[in-house]
Amino acid sequence: MIINKLGAVLRERDISKTAFASMINRKRQWVYWLSKPTTPINTQTLDLLCEHLHVRVGDILEFVPRELTTPKERKGGISS
Repeated sequence: MIINKLGAVLRERDISKTAFASMINRKRQWVYWLSKPTTPINTQTLDLLCEHLHVRVGDILEFVPRELTTPKERKGGISS
């Protein structure tokens, strides 16, 4: 299972989702949705995030084997 760690990256850097939305010229709601751990991210979005946060793709996405996740996490209930 691929886990989206954008929310954690923003918290580590003390960047609010509202401030980040402003940085990348996007709507705040889009960043809130995008920062959920189970939200899929396409390659264009990954490129945008990596460019603005100066990170690698592996800093935003993480593979966690399904056997290490709970049924709730697999249904989208993960919070990072």
